[in-house]
Amino acid sequence: MAIGPVGTFALLCILQLHGSVLDIGVATTLFNAITTPGAIFRGFVTDRVRTKKALVVSSYVTVAVVSFGWWGGGYAGVTEL
Repeated sequence: MAIGPVGTFALLCILQLHGSVLDIGVATTLFNAITTPGAIFRGFVTDRVRTKKALVVSSYVTVAVVSFGWWGGGYAGVTEL
């Protein structure tokens, strides 16, 4: 899983829940299968947008809003973890 340190923690969590190496392989395969179409879509959008700066700024703003909601307790499901 190529999502930084969170991917490592997710894999360790699978092992802690008595998962096997096969379970980790399945999780990694599913992650790659799900994220590949999104990467292709983002590539097409990047090619179509004339101003790359607006695309980069909008992605940073989206991540900031989602992160603020996450850490600010905006999502009820996160606090139950």
